[in-house]
Amino acid sequence: MCLERIGEITRAAGRLVREMEGSRSLDIREKGSSYDYVTAADTSSQQLIVSRVREYYPADQVIGEEDNLTDAEVMGQIRRAAGRIWLVDPLDGTVNYIRGLGGYAVSVAVFEKGEVVYGAICLPETDELLLAERGHGATLNGRPIHVTEHAALKDAIGATHVPVSDMALRQRCLRWNEAAIMASQNLRILGSSARTQAKVATGGLDYYYEYGPHPWDVAAGALIVREAGGIATRLDGGAFDYGLGGVLIASRAIHPEALRLLNETDGHLTMF
Repeated sequence: MCLERIGEITRAAGRLVREMEGSRSLDIREKGSSYDYVTAADTSSQQLIVSRVREYYPADQVIGEEDNLTDAEVMGQIRRAAGRIWLVDPLDGTVNYIRGLGGYAVSVAVFEKGEVVYGAICLPETDELLLAERGHGATLNGRPIHVTEHAALKDAIGATHVPVSDMALRQRCLRWNEAAIMASQNLRILGSSARTQAKVATGGLDYYYEYGPHPWDVAAGALIVREAGGIATRLDGGAFDYGLGGVLIASRAIHPEALRLLNETDGHLTMF
């Protein structure tokens, strides 16, 4: 397995969605709810990745967001697999993409024996490629990266993501967001989980929390952040479980304070 090859495939998918941006034939469709969409760019990107993996690694399996599996089904397949599995988000930030807002990404994680060992995120608009291999650090376009060194939450900039269709959960998230805004320098909502994690890994953001990301949203990003010196856990501080139980991904200096803030604001995080 070659990390550079994984990066090459991820970047090719990123360039494809960049070329398709603004197309009049994006074939935008709702999926699951009136706030969640899929486009021809999502499906074309996933098809490109599947095709390249079959070409270079024919024994490997690919699971993508557009396969429409539940989180439990995805992680069940990954944990039962005897061989390698690629977990793909072919276009993270689809609403940003459709609306012309910018800020989308392609995310690829490769699992062996139930654990992610390689991760890649492409930010197509700036042709940035983040890569990580477990135990070997993380890079941006070939240069080593590291999380921020801010020591206090008051100096940190956090980020989160709005739940797609669960209005009760949106209401609940307002409490966390208010607490984060008041305790931090500021808070951002970028509209792409993968891009947000990329910015934590490179030091632009200090922490990211979310309830409701899917495994394909966070598998690559969490590895990249960890290899850049950060930490990833559940929202209640438990072991990271690929989005199940929510995520708090942060620099090691900021994580304890951010974790305490979120749990003091909402004492029911263990219910997730």
